[in-house]
Amino acid sequence: MIKQDMNAFRIPETQRSPTLRSPDSAAPAAPVARRLEPPARLPATAAHDALMQPAASSASVLSVLRARLTTIAVVILLVMAIAVFAMLQFTPVYRSTAVIGFGPDPAGRPIEERLRDDQARLMSWTLAEKVILKLNLMRDPEINTALTRRTFYRISTWFTPARPKTPVVIPPGTGALTLQPGLLAQFARGLEVTAIDGKSIRITYAAEDPQKAARIANALAAQLRLEQPSLPDVADLTSGEVAAAGAGLSTQLAQHAAELRSAEDKLEQYRARRDGLSPVVLARPPALEAQLVSAQRRLAALEIRQRKAREAIDRGGDLGSIATVLDTPEVAGLGLQQATLARRSEELASMFGAGHAETIAIEDERRVIDGRIAALIKSAQERIAGEVALARRSLDEIKGQFDEAPTMPTLPPVSAQDLARLEAAVRDARARYEALLARTLSLPAAGETSNATIRITQAARAADEPVFPNRPMTLGVSLFGATMLAFCVALMRGPVRTGLRRGGEVERAAGLSNLALIPEAAPTARLEDWILQDPHSAVSTALGALYASLSHSMDEGGGRILAITSAEPGCGTTSIAMALGRIAAREGLTRRVLLIDADFRRADLGGRLQPPAGLGVARAEDGLVEVLAGEVDLAHAIRRDRYTSMDLLPIAGTFSSPVELLATRSMQRLVEVLRQHYDLVIVNTPSVRVFPEAQRMAQLADTSLLVLNWDETSRSALVESVRILRQAGAHIAGTVLNRCGQRQDQRAAQ
Repeated sequence: MIKQDMNAFRIPETQRSPTLRSPDSAAPAAPVARRLEPPARLPATAAHDALMQPAASSASVLSVLRARLTTIAVVILLVMAIAVFAMLQFTPVYRSTAVIGFGPDPAGRPIEERLRDDQARLMSWTLAEKVILKLNLMRDPEINTALTRRTFYRISTWFTPARPKTPVVIPPGTGALTLQPGLLAQFARGLEVTAIDGKSIRITYAAEDPQKAARIANALAAQLRLEQPSLPDVADLTSGEVAAAGAGLSTQLAQHAAELRSAEDKLEQYRARRDGLSPVVLARPPALEAQLVSAQRRLAALEIRQRKAREAIDRGGDLGSIATVLDTPEVAGLGLQQATLARRSEELASMFGAGHAETIAIEDERRVIDGRIAALIKSAQERIAGEVALARRSLDEIKGQFDEAPTMPTLPPVSAQDLARLEAAVRDARARYEALLARTLSLPAAGETSNATIRITQAARAADEPVFPNRPMTLGVSLFGATMLAFCVALMRGPVRTGLRRGGEVERAAGLSNLALIPEAAPTARLEDWILQDPHSAVSTALGALYASLSHSMDEGGGRILAITSAEPGCGTTSIAMALGRIAAREGLTRRVLLIDADFRRADLGGRLQPPAGLGVARAEDGLVEVLAGEVDLAHAIRRDRYTSMDLLPIAGTFSSPVELLATRSMQRLVEVLRQHYDLVIVNTPSVRVFPEAQRMAQLADTSLLVLNWDETSRSALVESVRILRQAGAHIAGTVLNRCGQRQDQRAAQ
């Protein structure tokens, strides 16, 4: 039982705040009127709000980014690695450009019409087929996608066989082409033809290989130049060779292209046999291949001759050039006769007049010669047309025989010397073809004449850098995006916890002993309840060791009043105070234990330790404030824990100034009375850095315990709290790290 002097503990020295009394009631009835309302909590101070809800600022953002440097670096490296890998998935594309200009048109067409016609000719499949055959692009995987091989690091090639084929629209008039439409369409995708300055055409080709892009652009320009109605005269050509220059160059280019294609095919077949990709390679008979090449050359020469003759007749050229093109010496002889008759007719007309009989006879003879010339020219044209048709039929027959001819196995795999010989043959054939192509491109520069219709003003060159992907821009954008993403990830991870984690860190920072590392309890139970549910858990063991250390320290100093405070709000001082009180009161470890709630902002001990039902010695409306105000006796304000013999003095009412209340004589006398009647008095106080009443209770207590939150309480908060307690003259028993992580707790204990 509580002694009688405790029942008589009523010291009305401190007057309660007028807000706690009913304005219509007398002084003795005030407590009853107040108890009808639930106790309200005092509003938190400005310092408390600033600590619990820190405002975001540029300094805090910079501190977070500074602390998350590792996270930022990892995110940036990861994103850049992904960007580099993605960039490797794209095949580099190089562009090469050739520019062609135009001279006077023999037919007198406007320049705009010529540009439009030549643009259409450059984009036509007919011209594309000739270039593909000359450059042997049928075996290029970029043009012939069926030859694309899978590459491990390029994901796009994994599904090459399953890629849907793009529908190809065949342009009108190209049904007789020998190459497949898909191959021609793929070739046309890399071609871009634009008119510039109204006088030139720019030919741009995009390919994976810069050398190949330049070669194709130059080949297109050269092929267009060779197919023009007239070629420029060149200084190193004779007058008789000028008429056949176009046919000769085109035939030579076709011949060199066929030789290069044949050499490349042989080299590729050898390499396939050597690598085991094609142990037996079948080929057409060589004689049939030679016949096919010869037929193609003859047809090309006849078509050029036919076109030249038609152009010479249409523009009204002299009979000598027409006779040379048509290979009709009779026309040249008749032309000489006609010229002689024209001179005689002019002489007679000047002497005797146009009506003279001999003049009329000469004019009749001239008309007869004109008819004979026209008949000979028409006959020559029909003969050439027949030869062209015959050559085309012969070529078609040879192609049919070539397709139907049985394949023949090649010779067994050759030796290394044969490989070197084949590679040398390919180099020589390519050198001859490119030399002739360069000569074709340089013809206008050798000696331009008035009948030049086209000139190549700029030959295509191999590009040094790809146009896609733009590596500097891609890496720059990726780096910027990676940095922004890294900053977002660092900020989304929340504020940086720079709190203390080890007992050694606490001891070095505060100069005090760290008495315990209390692990986290089960999330479904409170700390004070967990020690009763599982007395042998790590939490119960740590709290028992903490109580033993505190009891030993207080016994040596003769103290009985223990104040438990924290460096910042939310460290769990209430749970630790209740748990220590229950441990002290359990199984008669001490005679009497009292737990006082001095946290006026929360005042939740009364709700967490409900008294047993039917026990009328303590009413929920009475507490520390009422005792100090002299409204109730101490014995009527104390309650009993329902699970242990621990007593509890809660806070039932409110007070406007807790510091003034605790600084009164009443509080000092209460501490003296409790020191006489209890073996251990535990006082639960708020954060010492935020609330000044915690400093007052530390002064009244015999010793103080400072509670820290694991990984949340900073070093500066700990140092500041210790400084405040020492300035108040409090004796600090030590510190406690509460809510330690399990793995971190084990590492810190070691």
